[in-house]
Order: sequence, then C-alpha cells, then structure tokens
Amino acid sequence: HLYDLADITNASDLAGATPVASAVSLAGSVSFPSVSLSGPALIQCSGGTYDDEATPGIDATSAPIGLRSVVELQANGQYVVSLATHLAAHMAKDNLSAALGESGTNRTMADLLGLDGIDITTEVPINLNTTEATANGASKYALVLGAFSQWDRDDDTSDADAFVQRLEADATDADGLSTATLTQAMRNLVAGDSAAGGNARGANSPVQSVNMALGTGASNFVAATGVEITGAASITVGGSASFKASVLPANASSPLVTWTRSDAAIATVSEQGMISAHQLGQVVLTAVSRGTDPVSQTHLFTVVSAVASD
Repeated sequence: HLYDLADITNASDLAGATPVASAVSLAGSVSFPSVSLSGPALIQCSGGTYDDEATPGIDATSAPIGLRSVVELQANGQYVVSLATHLAAHMAKDNLSAALGESGTNRTMADLLGLDGIDITTEVPINLNTTEATANGASKYALVLGAFSQWDRDDDTSDADAFVQRLEADATDADGLSTATLTQAMRNLVAGDSAAGGNARGANSPVQSVNMALGTGASNFVAATGVEITGAASITVGGSASFKASVLPANASSPLVTWTRSDAAIATVSEQGMISAHQLGQVVLTAVSRGTDPVSQTHLFTVVSAVASD
C-alpha cells in the first residue's frame, strides 16, 4: 500500500490511515503509474513473502511491522521494498520522513552497507539466480541483500522484524554493522553453506556469480548458448498440443523461456508452451531464454483440417 507522509508521521498512524493506492510487487520493486501524488511517501507490505537468493519465504507482514520503504515519490517511478529499506524506515522511528534526504536513514543505511552513491529505494537489485553480477549498483545491492538474508538464515530466524531489530541494534552502535558477521554471511552465501542446514545453493549454483563481484575468482554463472524446441509438426484446427523448450547447456543459470508466435489468429501459445490451434495456416513458434544475453530458437508448425471419418 502507498501512503502520503503528509497524512502519517510514524508507524502507529497507519492504523487510521487510508492508502493512496495499492499495487502488487512480484520482484521486490513496485510502481504506482496511475497515482498523481509526488513527494514523501511510505510503501507498506500487507501480504506475501520476501524471497531472495539465500532466504526463502520470510513473512513480509511479520508483526509488529511489515516490510516497508520510505520514498521520494515521482511520476512513473519504480521503488524497492527490501530488508535494507525496512531497516532504514525502522531506524527513522517516530518520524518516517527522517529516512529521506542526504542525512536521512536511507542514506545512512546505504553508507553502512558500502553502497556509496546508491539509492536503496530506487536501485532495483538484480536476481542473482538469473543474472550475472557485475560491478554496477544493482549487483552490489543484490549481494548485500543476499548477505543480509544469509545472516538471517544462519541464525535460523523466520521473523523479519526480529532480524531487523538485531540489525538495527548493530547498525546504530558505535561500531556500525558487524563486519565480521556480515563477512561470514557473505562467505556462507557464496559457498552455499548455512548453520541452519544449508541453503540449497551448491557449488555450481548461479548464486556463485557473486564471486565475480567479490573478486574471489571467476564467476560460475552459466550463460545460455541455445534453445531446443520439441513438439508436433502439425495440429488440427480446434486442437491443442504441448511444446517443450530446453535451454542449453543443461546447467544454464536461467533455464526458463518466454514463448511467442507469429500469428495469433491461427494459433496462440500459453506461458507453459501449450498451443491452441484456431484456423488453417502456418505459425512460427519462438522460445527465448530469460536472463542475461538471451538466445532463441524457432519451430514451424502447420494447423491442418481435421480428417473426416467414414
């Protein structure tokens, strides 16, 4: 939900406040294209889970406060809601607007994390599972969030607020964040190890792409080199058929594809590769790999008349 900071001062004001707008975030960032509001605003999660490279399924609405981000709203802006923005908002305490500006807690949080010059509310982190990390801001932000959640996983915590409270205590003491703890969390993230029993990130996992950004060796990110499509050469009018696309090599970091077709009047294709034939003709089916440096393959099939039976 999006709230105008002119209507609220702190988190306790949310109980009686009305959102200006609502939207669904599917990848850690959200926009409100139909909203004319500009200026200080609060984005507050009200459902779902927070998932990233190290920690699956943290409750995004965990009591007493859900994940949030204090932002400077602009037209057509894209805004991030993460553990970092949540911590910055939590540090602002009774005055949420204190998160904004060059001396605000958003900036303080970014500096503590080594994200110099990066706006943690607008720089959308990459997905380390599908995109190779480089030296850009989006990659650095993703690595920090991965270390954060690995730290959380190492402590075997599923409550986002309990974790944030520990982070806040560490971030606001005289020494800043615990470098040793964060460093160990980053090492665990890279190695795929965890005190909580492992995080399903093995030695050949795409999350090993963090090695590049850390300068600890060559990246293990595996780029797609090709796509193979298997399926029928013809489909009868009114019928359907399932097509399969395999991204090569078999251990490519992003094994998913996006399907398209040349003529929707003749046939349509679902996200899962299911073809529905509507009228006679030929259609070119295309499967494009997702992630960094996409590759594609095409497949020609014909929609034919049903064979009449005696």
